[in-house]
Amino acid sequence: MVRPVSPWTMGHFIGGHPALDLVNTVYDRHDPPVDNELLKTGQELAAWLRSQKLVRDEQAADVASLDPEPLRTVWLVRDAAFNVFDAVAGGRSPDSKAVGGLLSTAGVGFASRALAWEAMPARVALAPDFGAHDVPALLAALALDALYRLPPARLRACPRCGWLFTDTSKGNQRRWCSMNLCGNREKVARHRQRA
Repeated sequence: MVRPVSPWTMGHFIGGHPALDLVNTVYDRHDPPVDNELLKTGQELAAWLRSQKLVRDEQAADVASLDPEPLRTVWLVRDAAFNVFDAVAGGRSPDSKAVGGLLSTAGVGFASRALAWEAMPARVALAPDFGAHDVPALLAALALDALYRLPPARLRACPRCGWLFTDTSKGNQRRWCSMNLCGNREKVARHRQRA
C-alpha cells in the first residue's frame, strides 16, 4: 500500500482542533497570494487527514484518489467553518446559513452511516466502509464538535494572516498564529516603519 507523503509540518497545526487547522489550509486569509490553496488534490487532502490522525492508511489511499467534485465540497465546508469561527473569534454570532450548511453536511454522513460517534475517546470518526465522498461530512462534524467544545473566549484570529487558533496561554494573551512567522514579520514591519 502506498502511503501518502505528507507535505504538512507541525507549523500547519496551530489551531488546537482539527476544524481550525482545516480552516487554516490556505496561505493567507487577509492578503491571499494568487495561489492561496493548500488542499489542491486528493493526495494533499489524504496527507492532511493522515497527519491529523483522522484516517488510517487504507482510508487515506481512498481519499488520495478523490476526484475534484468532493474536493470542492471540502472547500465549501472549510469556508463555512471559517465564517463560523471567524465570527466567534471576533465576538460575533456565527452566520446561521454557515452553521446550517455544516449541520446539513454532517447530517448526511451520520444518516448514511458513513460517520460514527466513538465513545472512547469521544470523537467523530469515519466508518470502516466509508467512501472518499464522505470526507466533507466528517469535516463538517468536526467543525460542529469544535463549535460546541472550544471556549469562545479563547478563539483568536491572527491579525496578520487570518489563521484561527485556540489561545491556550496562561494569560490568554496570545496574538499571533506563530511568533516565528507572523509575529516576527510584524516586528520587522514595525521596525521598518520606525526607520
